[in-house]
Amino acid sequence: MTLRNGTSTVLVTAVLLVTGCSGGDSTAVQSVTTPTSTSPTTEPKTEAAARTLAEEAASRFSAGDWSGFWDLLSVADQNLVTRDDYIRFHETCPGAQGLARTIEAVRLDGDGAIARVEVAGFKFSYRLTHEGGRWRWELDKDARRDYRKGVDTMIREAKKDGSCQ
Repeated sequence: MTLRNGTSTVLVTAVLLVTGCSGGDSTAVQSVTTPTSTSPTTEPKTEAAARTLAEEAASRFSAGDWSGFWDLLSVADQNLVTRDDYIRFHETCPGAQGLARTIEAVRLDGDGAIARVEVAGFKFSYRLTHEGGRWRWELDKDARRDYRKGVDTMIREAKKDGSCQ
């Protein structure tokens, strides 16, 4: 194998450390640095890039990939609800999981974008934000209000009103 740069050397070293050449000392793996990518790490502030995020978010949510959807949330929303609580709520009360979501349109709006989403004949608008060089999904105001109550309260209320079986 011909090595074009040091990246392959670092990768091979990391694989050897992980697969048993570390002598059982897990600190050796932690000391390996991951090579940096030469591709840009920022997503452009374009409708196309925002649409890509909206389509991925819709796909993850429809499939019940709660952890994957949480990864796409804005930092503020990730700080509002932990990954574990987000997953716990949606696994307990899956709601509209499995229903296809169609991104009908995306338009830029100030520092963010608005995605128009169709679910089972109903139409919704969601805000996307561009932060840290990446597009992120924002929870709507009702979801934020509910998550502020705490997931245990949300589950109790949803079971009481019949929206969680």
